[in-house]
Amino acid sequence: MSKRPGATFRKKKQNRLACLCVSVVVAMFVTIIAVDSASLLKRKHELEARIEEYNEGIENEKKRTKELREYKIYTGTRQFVEETAESAFGLVKPGEILFKPDDSQ
Repeated sequence: MSKRPGATFRKKKQNRLACLCVSVVVAMFVTIIAVDSASLLKRKHELEARIEEYNEGIENEKKRTKELREYKIYTGTRQFVEETAESAFGLVKPGEILFKPDDSQ
């Protein structure tokens, strides 16, 4: 069997063209993946920052809850009742003398 002289040249040209097309498609995929990964990394950092903010908020709320529990216990004490009576209503204990400054000056 004899091959035609132009047939092998044509096959090589088709192989090169096919290889070039595949290379272009692969390059497009790599570019798309690189762009998407960059945007995903940016979004990841934003979400990590939000998580950190939320964790700080949770810690602050835990501290506030602890303070409120302590205040709730304090409001049930006799000392709180006496301080409130003295400051809000001007009440004094029996035998205690209250001196008020003269406001006329």
